[in-house]
Amino acid sequence: MDPEKKQASEVSVDDILTILGPFGKFNVYSYVLILFPVFLAGMYSSVYNFEVMDLKYRCSVPECEDNLDHINFTIPHDNDGFPAKCVRYAPFSNVSHYNSSQCLPHYYDTSTEIECDSYVYLEEHSIVKE
Repeated sequence: MDPEKKQASEVSVDDILTILGPFGKFNVYSYVLILFPVFLAGMYSSVYNFEVMDLKYRCSVPECEDNLDHINFTIPHDNDGFPAKCVRYAPFSNVSHYNSSQCLPHYYDTSTEIECDSYVYLEEHSIVKE
């Protein structure tokens, strides 16, 4: 079969463009107006993926924030060894005063976990922090 000859049922893109006519200014304008919101929606979706990535944060322990060694005994750790993100160990109620320069393990009940009141973030700028 000769490739130059077409069957009656075959329609090519060139045939359709010939029927529609030239691509004018109005067509370009309409095309841009249609693609603009599609482009914006794609950008918003892409930015959201980067903004809500999992951040490194932990519970704030106001009694011991001056000493960073307190993380080992004031915050429970998961199976991988990372500090828990939403809970911390409860302080004993019979401890009359806390000395922030001397935060000791026996101030905390490791069998009781409480929810966090505030958090400490490694990176400050993220939508998760809001």
